[in-house]
Amino acid sequence: MTAAQKHIILVDADLEAQVRFKSNFSSKEVEIIAFTSGMGAIQYIKQTGAPDLLVLEEAAKPLGAAQTLNYLKDQIAFTAPVVVIAENLKEDAIAIQAQKVITKPFKCEDIAFIKELLMLKELAGAEEEKYYKLDYLKELAEGDTDFIKESLKIFIQTVPPQIEELTQNHASENFKQVGQVAHAVKPSFEMLQNYKAAKICDDLAHHAQPDEIEHLVHQLLQEHQHIISSLKADFSDL
Repeated sequence: MTAAQKHIILVDADLEAQVRFKSNFSSKEVEIIAFTSGMGAIQYIKQTGAPDLLVLEEAAKPLGAAQTLNYLKDQIAFTAPVVVIAENLKEDAIAIQAQKVITKPFKCEDIAFIKELLMLKELAGAEEEKYYKLDYLKELAEGDTDFIKESLKIFIQTVPPQIEELTQNHASENFKQVGQVAHAVKPSFEMLQNYKAAKICDDLAHHAQPDEIEHLVHQLLQEHQHIISSLKADFSDL
């Protein structure tokens, strides 16, 4: 029996952040309805009922997170779990009302907490064991298996040197170049639908703080090695 799809309402004025948040979840397991203002979310909840989780930006317009939550509780007795996105949490009352307060860029442990909260932890773990998918390439190939194999060969030939360049720049503390290489290699991971690696690249290119770079580089190296090992195990002629 297939588990029921979970529903998240996301309120975040940053459209790019909405995309990054959604990329962490399978659309088969989780439906995410996103709004740029709290008012849109309020009207939606009134019409459709409470979601399994509300992810709410602290500065959500027009009321802010605290007043938005108070309104929902007063008007419709809202009791769904809440996660608050905060730059610097200014109102202690929000922390009391929320299951967790997270900050941008979204961290792996924050997403893991949400998946566990929604009871997706086991499903998420099973997905992570598959380090690449070929659905996108198969769609492009339209039945041409040679095209798929050639694309995989290109990945194996071109991506390792880019990763090596990224690690060398990190060792030299050339963090700007680390971000540029990460940006350049990101589409290769997206091609194989490894969105974990793609998100790490995006974080390195655009969002990482200096003290986060070493950890992200280490994660990317691990994920890259998993992909290469899996491809070589599955395709002996590559």
